Amino acid sequence: MKVILSLTIFSFIIFLLFLNIVYAGNQVHTAASIDGSPFGFTVINPPIINSSTLTINSNLNNTFSSSFNNGWNHNFATYVYGGTGSGSSSTFTNNSTISNYANINNQNLLGFNFINVVSWVGYNWVNYSQNSFLQNNGIINNNIDITNQPTGNFYNYSLYSVNVDFSNIQNIGNITNNINVQNSNIDNLYNFSLTSFDTKIADNFQNSGNIQNTINLQNTQIIGGVYNYTFNSLSFSNSINVNFSNDGNIFNIANSTNSLASLFRNQALLVYNPNNTNNVVNIQNSGLIQTDILLSGSNYNFLSNDGIAVFRCNFVNVSNNGIINVFNSWDSSFSGTVDSTSGIYFANVNSGSILNTGMIRVKGSTVNNFSAAGINLFQSGWTNPIQIQTPVLMDLDNNVRHIIVNNSNAELLNFAYFINGDPNTMLRPILVYNASNLNLNNTILHLYVGQDIHLNKPYYLIENQGSNVSGQFDLNFVSHFVLNPNIKVSWFDNVGDNSSIIFTINSASGSSIANSSRIQDFIIGTNISEHIRNQVVLNLSSDSEESKFSKNVKLRNFNVFEKFESNQFNFDGKLWGTNFVADKYLKENMKLGVIISTGKVESSNQNYFRSQIPFERKTNYLGYGLYFLFDQAKFYVLANFNNYNLSNKINSYTGVDLSVQETLKFNSNTKNFRLEFSWKTRNKENIVLGFENNILSKLNYVTNTQNLLWQKNIKVDQQSIDQFYLGIDKIDFTNTDIFFLTVRGYFLLNNKEIQVIENLQGSDYIFQNNLSEFTLRFGAFYQDKQNRKVRLGLTAEFNKYYSKFAIQFPIRM
Repeated sequence: MKVILSLTIFSFIIFLLFLNIVYAGNQVHTAASIDGSPFGFTVINPPIINSSTLTINSNLNNTFSSSFNNGWNHNFATYVYGGTGSGSSSTFTNNSTISNYANINNQNLLGFNFINVVSWVGYNWVNYSQNSFLQNNGIINNNIDITNQPTGNFYNYSLYSVNVDFSNIQNIGNITNNINVQNSNIDNLYNFSLTSFDTKIADNFQNSGNIQNTINLQNTQIIGGVYNYTFNSLSFSNSINVNFSNDGNIFNIANSTNSLASLFRNQALLVYNPNNTNNVVNIQNSGLIQTDILLSGSNYNFLSNDGIAVFRCNFVNVSNNGIINVFNSWDSSFSGTVDSTSGIYFANVNSGSILNTGMIRVKGSTVNNFSAAGINLFQSGWTNPIQIQTPVLMDLDNNVRHIIVNNSNAELLNFAYFINGDPNTMLRPILVYNASNLNLNNTILHLYVGQDIHLNKPYYLIENQGSNVSGQFDLNFVSHFVLNPNIKVSWFDNVGDNSSIIFTINSASGSSIANSSRIQDFIIGTNISEHIRNQVVLNLSSDSEESKFSKNVKLRNFNVFEKFESNQFNFDGKLWGTNFVADKYLKENMKLGVIISTGKVESSNQNYFRSQIPFERKTNYLGYGLYFLFDQAKFYVLANFNNYNLSNKINSYTGVDLSVQETLKFNSNTKNFRLEFSWKTRNKENIVLGFENNILSKLNYVTNTQNLLWQKNIKVDQQSIDQFYLGIDKIDFTNTDIFFLTVRGYFLLNNKEIQVIENLQGSDYIFQNNLSEFTLRFGAFYQDKQNRKVRLGLTAEFNKYYSKFAIQFPIRM
């Protein structure tokens, strides 16, 4: 009712304006007119002008500061009227700069009305043209300063088309349209950059330039209303078609300090027909629409702030692939009713559609969450439901709805939603209330997420208050983010007003970083043990032609570069290591050695995320061990033990969309024991049989995350992993070279699972990976017999889940 009442008041005021234009005695100040009136000439009861075209090609400056004592007071920079009859036209074109300025300071306006216009086109108090064409290619500056004014209705229009059949207004250049009011007590204030009044058939508006439409109020009281529109199509008497097109920049700004009014409407683009219903309205925005209302110490009983607003129309199509920004700012002085503060607002629209593929932003203050929305429908869609498609993300404050359906019928075809925060405190994005109907119609949901996502809690999409929500969302929603493989997002319910999304842990992925680190520790331990084993056996073989007994301690060093990768465990890595072996014979064919190992493992941009998310893992290790060799003519027995302490640091990302930075720092330990028996054949082939035991230490640590919601406590139990292996070593001698080949198959005996427990958001989740039951290892080594200090080795390892390749550079000292 408040909306209808306010529109009725507005209609009555504009209607009084129309009556005064036609019947009242008029005093007009014109700077330029078709009849050749000199600049600055004041015309009483202006003449009928028969010429139809005015083109401004040089600068025009018009200043008004006179005081009149009766009737309407007009300040026109230009005035064009082209006669009557079929096909008659009035055309105004500005190719230069027009400055139109009026200064009203405590003037006695007996008629209480003052109108300030850059170009009045089409109507001349008696007759009207059939067509009006207004085009600005240059610069228009249109300003009124009102100071200490005790009364009056004030109108400030840049391009004004009046009472024609077809109105056509186009801006290509720059328009600045301002009203400044201070220390005044007036009736109503109207500030329109481009406006048409009572067109009979069609309004056509187009902007590809820049328009700034501004009202500034200070210490002022307004009895009626403040109306600030950049584009305005207003028809009292006719049902018309309206076309709006904007690919330029529109700024519709209202500033109020210590001021009051009954009504404040700040809408950048307005179509309004108070008495009839417009036929077809088409609105296309591919540019920028910015509408701001900034209040300080001010109060208004009824307030609107919208980017695009359409009232009383039969059929409306609105398409936005540009930007609509709506900003509100007010303090505790404001206590009025907010009709709407929305990107797109429909009121009393019988049918139509809204397509948003651009950006809608609604920011700042709102009185309640029943009036602020990206798209807002009021008493609309009763002939046919309003079809809404918004498949792109809106940028809205937490207290702003995406869509409001108020006493209306609507059908949703595409919907984009940004989820972030605790669902128990979040405003549901779609509000359906006051006897409305919303048909979901298998709507496709386009889903975006933030960092503050709560697991295992449904995020509901619709709030229903006394209305009907029918249909359901399409089961296949679109995720506009890189999904963390550890997270599963799905419908909790997709039917009616129970429609909701839920996020849960996908522990079946086995993609825990802690889990992959655990497997890496296992690989490092087994790999280094394998390199040491090969060196010991190769040393045994290469020494076979010399004395087996020496009291001297021999020091050997071998360096290793290794690369391993795993799609199953989701990591790649590179290892650089150096190993020192000091050994000596205790007695003939019985040897003891001490082992020192050190190195580092690095992973970057690895395959953990299966994406391009930055990732870095660094592991430094220090190990020590012993080996014992008992060598006989037909067999040997090798036993060795190694202990590795590992220091791990991981820089990664977590969260639903891998946007939360995460750091892990922890120490781990790996122990490896090997017992090997080998039969020697006459063909220098050794049949190898062995057992290997690996012990992975217990772990308990907490991750450091950018968002505490995603901080994890990680627990890993101690684990013992046993393997049996069987293979062949082949030693080949020539006069100058030694070749050593080895191939072995490893069989997993127990503990085939690597398991990690992660506590996240108060719940425990188990991530588990299976180790391969069979692994194949190869090695090929070459040594120059004459230069026994140089040796080159190549090794490889393959199984179901990972592979590795290594190069060894041993040096005998």
